Amino acid sequence: MISESLVIMVRFIIGDTNLPYTYSDEKLAQCIAVAAVIVSREYYFATDYVIDIAGSNITPDPMDPNNFDAVSAGLLSLKASCIIKGAESQQAASNSIEIADGSSRIKTSDNYHFWQLIMDKGPCFAYSQLLKNVNLHKVVGKAVVSPPSIGIGMGAGGQNWGAGWQTSFWSSMPGPQF
Repeated sequence: MISESLVIMVRFIIGDTNLPYTYSDEKLAQCIAVAAVIVSREYYFATDYVIDIAGSNITPDPMDPNNFDAVSAGLLSLKASCIIKGAESQQAASNSIEIADGSSRIKTSDNYHFWQLIMDKGPCFAYSQLLKNVNLHKVVGKAVVSPPSIGIGMGAGGQNWGAGWQTSFWSSMPGPQF
């Protein structure tokens, strides 16, 4: 089962903290497992997680104090919250009505705009910002730049490379070595 700490994080992000809860712990855990599958397509986890949606489980637990992974915990809790708020937003949009009878008017479509604001500035926005930041600051390789060389080379089409910087690249990731 997904850790209680991760469930609590999602519960606080979505504002489901008062009893009786809107969402059971089991539903939140299953949503976190779904979020893990989605996040794994957008972010390369440093740990190889085994994700079981039906069993609502992620192994190893990213919240385990011995292997705590703050980035994974943040991405998973925000993505799960985004999924939940997205579903709530769809529900709000489908329940929008407007009734007019003479000078009387009842309109609930404004609720949709409130939900759209939550989507634009809430957990979905926070998730996309965190994902962008962690992907931007990941180190996937290294480079060493040597002093300028005196040699002259010819490029494709006979272009003169001229004197310049020689660069050596190597990667710590599996794949071709440069």
